[in-house]
Amino acid sequence: MELVRGGTLGDVRSVHGAFGFHMTNPDDFRWNAAQGGGALLDVGTYPVNLMRLLLGEPQAVTAAARWTPAGAHPGTGDIDVALSGTLDFGGALGSLDCAFDWTDPSFSRLTVVGTRGTLDVPRVYHSHTHEPVTLHLNLRGQESREEFPPSNGYARMVTHFQRAARGQEAALYPPPTPWPRRACWTPCTPRPARERA
Repeated sequence: MELVRGGTLGDVRSVHGAFGFHMTNPDDFRWNAAQGGGALLDVGTYPVNLMRLLLGEPQAVTAAARWTPAGAHPGTGDIDVALSGTLDFGGALGSLDCAFDWTDPSFSRLTVVGTRGTLDVPRVYHSHTHEPVTLHLNLRGQESREEFPPSNGYARMVTHFQRAARGQEAALYPPPTPWPRRACWTPCTPRPARERA
């Protein structure tokens, strides 16, 4: 965050986040619209929320989706198998790609482009229990890398949430008041097939 908010990259012009994997379990709740299924509400939340953390709330959002084929999961409703979107943050544009039918193992990446340089982080949204996370920084042609040891980010997140909920530590990223999330998600939220026709 310091590289982006601190101005190291200059004025941010573009942020791209991608997260997807190949979901093969036909009984997974993420295939069920009534249970909050769909790529956006699962793997899409990671890049969207990271963009919001870095750039604030978007002024406008557009998206397009690929939907479950008719009859693919009877009785579960339509979900977005994949979604691509654009978030307008004023001086910067964010782009999002997320899916349940990509390569296995999963793919994720965050790229930030500014007026002075770029930041690229492959495998950014994983738990990394056996692989390091590497930041690739390019500032006016000078390339550098910073590597972080393997860590289970999900376990650390849950532990922090528990401790914050118990009042044992302050939340690292407390939610704003009032909560603006709905304004960001509404334009991207999948609609039933009858509304898309």
